[in-house]
Amino acid sequence: DAQVDCQRGILALGPDGKLIAAGAKTVVRFDGNGAIDGSFADDGTFTFSGPRRFSASGLAVGSTGTIALAGTGGRKGKHFAVARGTADRTIPLKAMFVVAV
Repeated sequence: DAQVDCQRGILALGPDGKLIAAGAKTVVRFDGNGAIDGSFADDGTFTFSGPRRFSASGLAVGSTGTIALAGTGGRKGKHFAVARGTADRTIPLKAMFVVAV
């Protein structure tokens, strides 16, 4: 799995060669020509539930397409959260746990 950090988000290459971008609470998938992949979630984008002001700082895509996000959020960014899910929503992308730090 490839991963590249961006100024305002995180990028990862999925097992199908599609690019996945995450920032704040939104995940977007792009197809091979750079267009938003409408077959992913809600017309190519998905917003998950999690702490307020969540900012993704880690993104991983497993060999089966499972997406995992990690980041901080909440009041003054003092909460650490991890979310996991799948593009087809067999596992909804939602906060798995939130820990105050």
